[in-house]
Order: sequence, then C-alpha cells, then structure tokens
Amino acid sequence: MLAEMTKSIFQAGFNWDVIRQRWQAFEDAFWQFDITRCANMSIGDIQQLSNNEHIVKNRAKIESVQKNANMILNVSKHHSSFASMIAYWEEDDFINLLAYLQTHGARLGTKTAQFFLRHIGKDGFLLGEDGIRALKHFGIIKNAPATKTEMQTVQNVFNHWNKETSYGLAKVSAILALSIDNS
Repeated sequence: MLAEMTKSIFQAGFNWDVIRQRWQAFEDAFWQFDITRCANMSIGDIQQLSNNEHIVKNRAKIESVQKNANMILNVSKHHSSFASMIAYWEEDDFINLLAYLQTHGARLGTKTAQFFLRHIGKDGFLLGEDGIRALKHFGIIKNAPATKTEMQTVQNVFNHWNKETSYGLAKVSAILALSIDNS
C-alpha cells in the first residue's frame, strides 16, 4: 500500500514514465517500503534521500512517505489493517474516503488519492479532464468540483448511475470520460 501511495504521489505533476523507470531505485532507497522503517525515518535519512541521485529529489514528497507510513500504522491500530479499512469503505461514500486520505495523509489531494485508490484496485471514480467536461456538458456541475458540497453532488450522480447500470464506479467513470467529444 505504501509503495503504491508513494508512486502516485511522485507521479503527480511529473512524467509517469520517469517514475516507472526509476521505481526499483525508489524501492531500494525506501527499504522496500517497510512501513515501520519508513515511519521512523530520521532527519538524516530524509536528508540522504533528498540527495539520492537515483530517485526524484523532492523533499516534500520524500517526507510524505514517513507521514503516510505513520497514517497506515495508526489506522492499523483501529482496524485489522489499512487495506481492510479501504476494502470495506463503501463505494457510495467514496468522497469521504478521499477526504480521509487527504486529511490524515500527506500529499494525497483528491486527484492523487483517486489515482492511488485506482492503482490498488479500489472501485471509485476518477475525475480527469474529460470526466469533468462531461459532467459540465450534462449540466451536473459548472466547474471542477472543489467543495464538499460539489463533491457530494458528483458522488450522488455516480451512485445513481451505479444503481441504474449495476456498473462499478470505475467503469461508470470511464464511460463518462469517453462520452464527451474531444474536438
């Protein structure tokens, strides 16, 4: 989980292929994403990682690994595991899972959290440019959703389409994105 979370964070705003090409170096640098080890990184560890030529040297993103490892450990104290918390989170409440990750994690904004959850196989929607344009086109939103109320509107529409079609949120999201003309 921590590895996929970290990959999503480092890919945000960066060329995904570069991250993929360097991923083994990330695995090596972050102790194979051992959660306890990453949660207990020292200032010296962070400095050393910030100078590592084999990974992307973004200190804020490097520090997010420690914060997110601690989030995973804290969740595991209250649930059987972080993975089970995510697995059992209801899809019709997807926006609150995004909000949870954004509030308790580091550098897990809405879009990064959506990509992370998609990468680990959690059913949920992904609001890319095409999906947002389609939602605007169909009169559901006026702008990219930014507030809790706007996100709830999007969640309600996806829940409706999910019930209407029996398709998962990821499939509904893909169909929505493909429904808009790109010209």
